[in-house]
Amino acid sequence: MAPSHPSKEALVDLQALLDLQALLDLQALLDLQALLDLQALLDLQALLDLQAKVNKRMLPVQPHKP
Repeated sequence: MAPSHPSKEALVDLQALLDLQALLDLQALLDLQALLDLQALLDLQALLDLQAKVNKRMLPVQPHKP
């Protein structure tokens, strides 16, 4: 007759799987956060570069009169 409660080995295996899954989930979240941070930085840099180009074009060509 099979035991009604899980064996110690089964519990250890289950804990190992849960720990591994938790680590994989955490790593996925950290990777995603890193990608989002990188994307935000790249977007911000692109906007700043674009703003600088626009500002450069909008500067008056003639020097200011004193």
